[in-house]
Amino acid sequence: TSGSNPNPSLGEFLRHAREAKGITIEQVASVTRISVKNLLALESDHYADLPARPFVRGFVASYARFVGLDPAEVLLKYESFLIEKVHERSPQSSALS
Repeated sequence: TSGSNPNPSLGEFLRHAREAKGITIEQVASVTRISVKNLLALESDHYADLPARPFVRGFVASYARFVGLDPAEVLLKYESFLIEKVHERSPQSSALS
């Protein structure tokens, strides 16, 4: 890793905020009721492993609140990132004949 990224991804941003507070991923999972698997996917920006965007937004808001960030600010800052990443899983791909 090359130091601090000036424009971290949403996952990097959340992970850095959590680590700065000395909070473990298990603590986040316990308080937010988001599974460790989903939290790890979120922190790794593996959106294909996460549920639909409204759920991801909820995860981000809960996570942000728990690590002391303003959820509305985080969602606003990363809204375009979420739209771009979460919609990589297009609805057409689930249309089975």
